[in-house]
Amino acid sequence: ITNAHVMGPDTPDRYPSAARTGDAKVHFQLQETMANATKIIFHSPVNELDATLFEVDRLPEGIAPLELDPSVMEVSDPPQRLYIIGHPGGRGLEFSLQDNHLLAANDRLVHYRTPSEGGSSGSPVFGPVDWKVVALHHAGSREMPRLDGTGSYEANEGIALAALQRRLADAL
Repeated sequence: ITNAHVMGPDTPDRYPSAARTGDAKVHFQLQETMANATKIIFHSPVNELDATLFEVDRLPEGIAPLELDPSVMEVSDPPQRLYIIGHPGGRGLEFSLQDNHLLAANDRLVHYRTPSEGGSSGSPVFGPVDWKVVALHHAGSREMPRLDGTGSYEANEGIALAALQRRLADAL
């Protein structure tokens, strides 16, 4: 799975910079294996859930899926920590482990303060318990509108796994 603004169907409503399925490749670094994206299974446009679920032509042997936590996140005191692992700016794999707090959440979006850069889109957002995936990172801004509608703040935004799970259940 990745963001719809990263990869999408070859249709007129595809996000302008999104790769077409036939052009997208997945690099499994530890296994030193490349795979080709072959088919889109589910797509939600950028202005909705900004997600594309796709098949690849092969998976390396012994690869295990990431564990998922589709529960709705809740803000607590002290704040929960969230982590991103990705390839910001197209660089090698990087871990975002500092200054990483959950700021707000609802059944669709998760806001968090976690260092990130352009190129982090599609990265998994890991929760504080057992490093299970809780969201799909898709945006960051110095002026992110608050989920409660009271102004803005510097934050990252992920699509909550709970929202993706609901839409996938309806679509598949």
